[in-house]
Amino acid sequence: MNERRRAKRVGFRRRVWCEGDRFTVWLSTVDVSGDGLQVRTSIPPPPGTRLRVTFDEPAHGRIVAETEVVWTGPVTSRGGMGLRIVRFVEGGESWSSLVRDADES
Repeated sequence: MNERRRAKRVGFRRRVWCEGDRFTVWLSTVDVSGDGLQVRTSIPPPPGTRLRVTFDEPAHGRIVAETEVVWTGPVTSRGGMGLRIVRFVEGGESWSSLVRDADES
């Protein structure tokens, strides 16, 4: 598989709330990067699906992002998907510091 990432992935384990037209569920993150995140799910929506991702991070506050599913497939035996951040609804200014802090820990 060709590598298409533009940003380094950093391990980051949190529960995030994901919602879309037919998808509303708590999911666990695997990692984050400057422009997206990877989450675990056994029933991912198809690529191109738009989802809103929300979570509260004590050191950075609430982050809400509109995302797009860019890939689905096995992350573990439970499966997963990659989400590209399309835009931040809230907390966008905190995202890069969150990724930086995760990289340093």
